Amino acid sequence: KFDLTLHAEEHSGGIHCRFEYCTALFEEETIARWASHFIELVKGVTADTKMRISEMQLLPAAERNLLLEKMGQYAAYPRNENIVSLFEKKAAEHPEHLAVVYGHSQLTYRDLNEKAERTAAMLIKQGVRTGDIVGLMLDRSPDMIIGILSILKAGGAYLPIDPEYPQERISFMLNDSGAEMLLTERGQNKPADYNGPIMYIDEGDSDSIPDDLNIQETLSDQPAYVIYTSGTTGQPKGVIVEHRNVISLLKHQNLPFKFGHEDVWTFFHSYCFDFSVWEMFGGLLNGSTLVVVSKETTRDPHAFRLLLK
Repeated sequence: KFDLTLHAEEHSGGIHCRFEYCTALFEEETIARWASHFIELVKGVTADTKMRISEMQLLPAAERNLLLEKMGQYAAYPRNENIVSLFEKKAAEHPEHLAVVYGHSQLTYRDLNEKAERTAAMLIKQGVRTGDIVGLMLDRSPDMIIGILSILKAGGAYLPIDPEYPQERISFMLNDSGAEMLLTERGQNKPADYNGPIMYIDEGDSDSIPDDLNIQETLSDQPAYVIYTSGTTGQPKGVIVEHRNVISLLKHQNLPFKFGHEDVWTFFHSYCFDFSVWEMFGGLLNGSTLVVVSKETTRDPHAFRLLLK
């Protein structure tokens, strides 16, 4: 009648317990493990009736040791690195290797690094400081990658905004996050109800990188980006992710894959969706080639298959 039922019946000198469960939902091993947890709990409570709830144990000593000691060891990752430092190392190792491809447009690692440096210099000149949140509203293109790297190089955290979002949501994200600035491209509508400074990414194309550019060291626990939830259950909420979170995802010990500069990655998902981080930096922090998939191709399985081929 129910997914899980515990029957308890008195027998001579004790209580006989029996689980009845839906086999479509639970494995027999799961119920057997839960039964052992229940017994462990009852043993503890009957041994000390004054025991506080917070002191009660569900796990037998052997299982507790397995979870906390053997399975609870954190995988090692380069804890002092950040997204920028790892990217710059790859750019130095393979400067002429293709970094970003979008249709007929191509950027080598040297090109990408220099363009991001110039835009970072422009951001710093306009007052962006370590820890600042910078809104980024761009269509899919190499400029999107340049914009993200430039904000990180300037010490900021990028706030990805889809230009197709309703004006109300765009303004809410910028104002709620406390964004210091909006980096966008010409032709995009100015967000209503946003009064902060706006910069255009092509403004830094002709600038040289000043010798006295004051780029502060990026720490691993600095914010790297802020992504907002959909807001389907209320107001959208901004989630801050730090550099070390990205590094531990991509560079931890015992990762089951080996990536290198001979690999090709597709940048398929919206950069407003967290999985895009795995795609972008999975490619760029391993020295691979990142292929930016056009919005039209992401919506056409046949076209995407041809692109992969």
